[in-house]
Amino acid sequence: MDNRAFLSPDGKQIAFYSCRYTLDWQYPNGALELWLMSNDGFSQFRAVPFNSIYPQTKATFLYWADDSKSMIVQIDDGYDFDSKSEIWSITVAGEKTKIYAPNLHLEKRSYSPDRKKIVYIANNNKSLYVSDADFTNSVLIEGQGWFGQFVWADSKNVIYSLYDAQKKNFDLWKSNVDGTGKLRLSENLEWEDYPNCSTDGKYLAYTVNKVVYMTTTDKFSPKMIISSAINPEWIPNRNLLSVQTVITDGNTSSWGRSLIIDNEGTIIKEFPAVSSGFSFSSNGKYFVYILDGNIWMDYLP
Repeated sequence: MDNRAFLSPDGKQIAFYSCRYTLDWQYPNGALELWLMSNDGFSQFRAVPFNSIYPQTKATFLYWADDSKSMIVQIDDGYDFDSKSEIWSITVAGEKTKIYAPNLHLEKRSYSPDRKKIVYIANNNKSLYVSDADFTNSVLIEGQGWFGQFVWADSKNVIYSLYDAQKKNFDLWKSNVDGTGKLRLSENLEWEDYPNCSTDGKYLAYTVNKVVYMTTTDKFSPKMIISSAINPEWIPNRNLLSVQTVITDGNTSSWGRSLIIDNEGTIIKEFPAVSSGFSFSSNGKYFVYILDGNIWMDYLP
């Protein structure tokens, strides 16, 4: 009954969601609680139980600190779309400190590589903001839009997928963290989404119609990497990506194998359909993933 695992940068701790204690008539699919354990599977404990902060406490976002001693966690006060979000610091000992309460519902958060900025979506997926890591000094990058995914190109630039109502598709854009210097990277009839940048910020991978492409971030010159795949994610400090393959049968699609590939599309390692993706240590060698409701750890030489 585990769902999504997050490996600490030093590879010694695993934070994960689990609904093993919350399956009942009210939540037949389970309400996810935040748990912690050591990387050998022992010392498991509930860091944020379902009813620990609010009657319905939901942890929706987790980001490990560089020293692996604490996490930044988003806590929502319920499971509805109008639930309010708060940002908490939670240590590996389970100590909790509220950092920020914006009185908004936040979505799709991501910290910059230098950990000084955070980009997030608010206002029901209509506004893209960048702020300092403690959510002060917020800058509106795009308002009244409809966003796909976004990613940091480096600590000063964000790349995001934005819907074009006239063409009825998503295009990729790039912006400075202060909202200036906006640049439209793609402008065609394709649907570009799931952007993800390499650790050094030099390469961008993204998806168009179940095909993964790669380009340099300083010049938009895409080349196809692998077909029948989506959700490319660069592995930290490695020239490798993880992707999720897609099996199409007539008008229906289903998840296929999960792959780790190089930047030419060569398969390095493959797995059954992994849910919720991979989480790597900072050196890109150890990683965890969810398979059939269980947490697995593996090694990538």
